[in-house]
Amino acid sequence: MNRAAKFRLLLREFESSEEGVYAVEAALLAPVLIFFTMLAINFGMAYNMKLRLVTAAGAGIAYAQKNGASVTPSTFASFTNSIAGVVQSSANFGGTPPMVDVRINNSSGSAAGQYYCVTGSPPAWSQAADASTNCGNGVTASQFVTLTLSTSANNFFPTAGIVGSVIQEQETIVARIQ
Repeated sequence: MNRAAKFRLLLREFESSEEGVYAVEAALLAPVLIFFTMLAINFGMAYNMKLRLVTAAGAGIAYAQKNGASVTPSTFASFTNSIAGVVQSSANFGGTPPMVDVRINNSSGSAAGQYYCVTGSPPAWSQAADASTNCGNGVTASQFVTLTLSTSANNFFPTAGIVGSVIQEQETIVARIQ
């Protein structure tokens, strides 16, 4: 048997052999599987943060509805600090508390005690004379609290750009307090 015949025989054996195919397939698929695993972990962490924000916003707005009717421009700062404390303790944020922005009648305290009509989305604010002013559709003027919580998720893996575009890490609630 000459060299060319030996080479052809060796080539046929190599072509029919499946040794190493699984290793090559695993090497090609491993990075894709690792990426999707990292993405799923980060997505879960971001979703958990969103749920904690919703819980904290609900607790903060409940406190605002219960205690906001008597807020004046001079007591607004302590009211805001109280809401921030309620938010922090309600969802156990640990070392990364959310940013808390509290507004009364769409102002940072100066409009406390005044009455407004709110329409549309995003809300359009118009000042009213008193609580008996008709805003339309059978709704009367009132005082409102706007609570906005925002935070950034601690991503375990560097996929923040992808996860961040899916789940917004901010929660805003507008509620009637009087």
